[in-house]
Amino acid sequence: MKKFVKIFAVALLVALTVTALVACGYSGDPDKDRDTLESRDYHVYLSKVTVGDLTARLNAWKTNLDDFTIAELAKPETLEKLTGDVVSIRYYKDADAAKSHYEQIKSDEEGHNVSLQGAMIVITYSVKGQDVQKLSTQFVAMSSRG
Repeated sequence: MKKFVKIFAVALLVALTVTALVACGYSGDPDKDRDTLESRDYHVYLSKVTVGDLTARLNAWKTNLDDFTIAELAKPETLEKLTGDVVSIRYYKDADAAKSHYEQIKSDEEGHNVSLQGAMIVITYSVKGQDVQKLSTQFVAMSSRG
């Protein structure tokens, strides 16, 4: 039991540290955040269409995706070889609007790191271990956007 508690404590500390490091680097300005992520070799898709309280959405991924063709991504055995990270930032008109959407997004994104940062909700996760069917749909869509 003591071994489990130690392992759990270390795992929790690592997860919180990674979340804090990733989460702290965003400015709240979609253009600046896009530039920052691109400078870190992420592929970035930024949409600035206002829908209700949402003013912009940025999706970024840094994976070994370039090693595979779009056709290969439809195969579960290919997706099992994927490694890397995904960052999704949702920008809202203000902190109250972001807060009002936070619990629902946290529920929808179960298993991912979700943090509320002022007028932003930041979602981060590792590609490894994710549902291969969901990843297939996401990466084919993201890759087709250029």
